Amino acid sequence: SNGYEWRNQLKHCYALPRRSLISFWEKKKFMSGVSQIQTPTLDDLISRLGHSHFDVRGQALKSLIFKIDNGLVTIAQLTEHQHLFILLLEWFNHDRTQMELEVLKLLKSLIQDS
Repeated sequence: SNGYEWRNQLKHCYALPRRSLISFWEKKKFMSGVSQIQTPTLDDLISRLGHSHFDVRGQALKSLIFKIDNGLVTIAQLTEHQHLFILLLEWFNHDRTQMELEVLKLLKSLIQDS
């Protein structure tokens, strides 16, 4: 069986216009890629706080705060990562900083819990 016969059988089997069939396969391909997306681990997020790129650091901090605010990570879990204290203190040594108040609040919470 050649490719033409296979396509013909598939077309009759699904009884879909060509455009819908392509759309179906594009959606299937996209969705298979979505299932392969992996969320960063807590260690990944913490290590990204020390990243040299300004935006990476900021996004990591936002993600970490989101996880704390929504109960996905506890302060007690964070205190187990001793290098987190160092990374948060080094936050202010970078040329460009952002979210300084959030970093100070997180440091305060970590200190109070430890």
